[in-house]
Amino acid sequence: MAELDQKAIEKLRGLAESFVDQRKNSSVGAEIGHGASAAVFELFFEDEKRALKVYDPKFFEAEAGAAERRRLRLQKKLISHRCHELVQILDVHLGDPTCFVEMEYAPGIDLNRALQSVPVESIQPLIMQLVTAVTFLEVQGLVHRDIKPSNIKVSSDFQSLKLLDLGVLRELDDDDPADATAHGVSKPFIATAQYSSPEYLFWLHQPGPDLWRALSIYQVGAVLHDMLTRKPLFADEVATGNRYVLAMAVLQKIPNITAAQAPVRLPALAARCLTKDMERRLAAVSWDDFKKEDNQPSSVVRRVQQVRETGLVRSADAVNIHERALRRSELRDDVLQKLHSKMQENFVGCQLELIERNKSGGLIFCLPKTELVVDVHAEFRWSETSKEETAAVLAFSILRHRTTAGKYEQQGRDVATLASGTAEQVADALYEYVAQNIGLALDIAEASGGAISDPVVLGERVK
Repeated sequence: MAELDQKAIEKLRGLAESFVDQRKNSSVGAEIGHGASAAVFELFFEDEKRALKVYDPKFFEAEAGAAERRRLRLQKKLISHRCHELVQILDVHLGDPTCFVEMEYAPGIDLNRALQSVPVESIQPLIMQLVTAVTFLEVQGLVHRDIKPSNIKVSSDFQSLKLLDLGVLRELDDDDPADATAHGVSKPFIATAQYSSPEYLFWLHQPGPDLWRALSIYQVGAVLHDMLTRKPLFADEVATGNRYVLAMAVLQKIPNITAAQAPVRLPALAARCLTKDMERRLAAVSWDDFKKEDNQPSSVVRRVQQVRETGLVRSADAVNIHERALRRSELRDDVLQKLHSKMQENFVGCQLELIERNKSGGLIFCLPKTELVVDVHAEFRWSETSKEETAAVLAFSILRHRTTAGKYEQQGRDVATLASGTAEQVADALYEYVAQNIGLALDIAEASGGAISDPVVLGERVK
């Protein structure tokens, strides 16, 4: 969801000013920050400086409004809480057409802007303070859901930390999937994809205490990763601007966590927190693991027991990644070889020439008596949550001149699901898809006399 633009922010400023006009000795100051649903302004109340969060009124319309108000009522329960590491809620004004949340003004620096400056010796105390805020919410039966460096303030001397933005709070035992900015019956996603665990981003598990604790562990681990490596998690994928690339990184990519001068236990802890599998993560990480020098005998015994049950999370991932890649490559190549054989067998005598494999792993065929080729791209999206190697197989195809080359970023058509022993069926499904597209390519070639000026995406036209 896109962040508010300047016009929308100024509209919210106007609502803020109308709100404080009703109170004595109050005024609105500079904008502190904004996101997709709200903007935060300085609020001067008598001799005190506060923060005022103003929500975009559209988030209180229709079905989304009920869920938004439910989360605000949860914030209201936290007024005057006693956790120093969590931003203080001073008041929640549920009104029409929007809502205003008064909070303490948290001085300091946004952690996402200070990653290069955090002293190594401050990392463990700061991450423990973050855990204190998260576990405080757990005791209240709540989960934050959007823990990330931009929602954390650190003091200029890097001695203290405060977790901000309680806008997407949820109760731990609430099993209603229709949460929040949901529209219709679609499964909603709230938070930040870059800092969300695979099972939350893709809704692989039902809502409940296990899902929410696993998400919190993952997000705290992601913050620890950023402080150790001094750069945001999946920064390269975010820089592409491609949401699919980022989602696949969350699902599949194992971050490399190194920190020259940090205690070795911290990168190891971050790696366990960022384990892809939710059950394994829950078994491998306890909030007690974040305590300083937690190598007392009782803790070591517990960790050895965990390793016996789950294995060395990071080491196991690193060791298995090559073997996993080989198995996947073999399955993929088996499908494409079977597809090639079916094409040769069924199009015998048609002079449908196989030119080469394309870089995406698909095939390129030349239409007889033309300079046109059908470029078939097959994509294998591997599951990181299944114990067996399985993949969603998607495909798209392009009709182009033989000499035309280029990159095509198209949404593939879901053709089949690949698992061990299903290569023949997947090849059959791909063969049917390719045959349909070759037929469509012939229609276009005949209509154009074999001359097309620009590449034509074929897969979108197949019903």
